[in-house]
Amino acid sequence: MPQKISNIHDKFVKEMLSDRGLAIAFLSNYLPEEVSNLLLFDSMHYESTSYLSKELKESFSDIVWSISTHSNSRVKICLLLEHKSYIEPNAAFQILEYMALGYQKQLKNKQKVELILPILYYHGQAKWVYRPIKSYFTEYDAVFQKYLPNHHTEFVDLAAMSEENIESLANGLLRSTIMLQKYYPDGEALMSRVGLIMENLLPYLESTMIHSIFVYILQNDYVDKKKLKQTLAILPKNINNNIMSIYDELIQEGIEKGKLEGIEEGIEKTILNAFANNIDLNTIRLITGEPLEKINAVLLKNGISKA
Repeated sequence: MPQKISNIHDKFVKEMLSDRGLAIAFLSNYLPEEVSNLLLFDSMHYESTSYLSKELKESFSDIVWSISTHSNSRVKICLLLEHKSYIEPNAAFQILEYMALGYQKQLKNKQKVELILPILYYHGQAKWVYRPIKSYFTEYDAVFQKYLPNHHTEFVDLAAMSEENIESLANGLLRSTIMLQKYYPDGEALMSRVGLIMENLLPYLESTMIHSIFVYILQNDYVDKKKLKQTLAILPKNINNNIMSIYDELIQEGIEKGKLEGIEEGIEKTILNAFANNIDLNTIRLITGEPLEKINAVLLKNGISKA
C-alpha cells in the first residue's frame, strides 16, 4: 500500500475523533457503561494540548477531551491513536509514560490535577492482543504486586469489531466512518457497502466530515473509481440527488480529472476546488500527488494567499 494511504488514514481517524459529535458517539459506545453513565457529555470540550513527548509522537497521536462527571469532578479522556505500520508490543509502558507526562504537565501549569483516562484506538488490520503491565510480572510473588504501576487502558480494536456491532451504532455518521475504516483494505467488501454508507450519511450532509469521507474513499487504491461512480449513480433517488451533487462538486470536477486522468488543468482545478472546500494543504498534496511548492504556486497564480 502506498505511504500516502497510511497518512490519509491516520488523518481521517484523527479528524473523526476530533469532531465533538462523533467523539461523544464514539465514547458513549466504546467506554464501559458504568463509566459513560457517570459522564456529563454536554460538558465535554476539546483541549488543544498534547501529552506526547518527541519519542512518543513516533508511535501515537493524541486527542484530549475534558469532561465533567456527576460528582462535579473533571476527567481528561485521552484518545491515543496508534499510527505505526506494526503492532507495538510494549504499548502499556508507553501509555504509562504518557500518563506521567500528562500529570506532570498539569502540575507544571499549576492546574488542578484531573484524572487521565487513556483509550488506545487501534485501527490496524493485524491481530493485537493488548498486554497490561501486570502481565509482564506474573512470576513475582503476590507481595510484590502492590509495587506495580498498574493503570487500566481501554483498548478499542477496529479489526475486532463485528459488523453487527458497527450497524448497531445509533449515530449514522459514526457508523459510516467506522465501516469505511474497517473495510478500507478490501475494495470489494467496501464497494458492497457503499450504498449503506451513503444512506447513513444522509442526515449529516452539512457535516464537515462529508468532504473528508469522499477524499478518504477516493484515495483508496483498492477501490475501482469507475465502479464507485456507477454505484453512486444508481443509488435510490432520495440519496442519489444529494450524494452525487457532492461527488460532482468535490470529485468529478477536480480530483477525478486531476488524479485519475493526470490532466494539468484538472490538477489545478482539484487544488482550487479542494482549497475552496477548506481542505488543508497537506491533504491536497496527498490528493494530487503534487509538492506543496506547486500547490502554493497555483494558489498564488489565482490570487489566493496560502493559509
